[in-house]
Amino acid sequence: MSYEKRSETGLAEKQRYVSRAASRKPERRKELVSLRPDVILGQTTQVTSALVRETRTIPIVFVTVGDPVASGFVANLARPGGNITGFMLETPDGGCFS
Repeated sequence: MSYEKRSETGLAEKQRYVSRAASRKPERRKELVSLRPDVILGQTTQVTSALVRETRTIPIVFVTVGDPVASGFVANLARPGGNITGFMLETPDGGCFS
């Protein structure tokens, strides 16, 4: 399922939802990358990992990721490098969810 919303500033927001059917996921990721969006938002470590395998050029912003360094998404938190950045989940004691 997908939809497009255009803001007053002319920014187009396109959202794609992938079904839970594992057989369709690789096809949908390739389709998303082929659209050449300005940025891709990846939710969860699993989704972000799959997106990183699909593109090294389109910027990826991740959310709901436990430890982006341990997951291999970024070199370090201060300077993530590459085409990826985002937000991680942190526990009150400073540890990471994984």
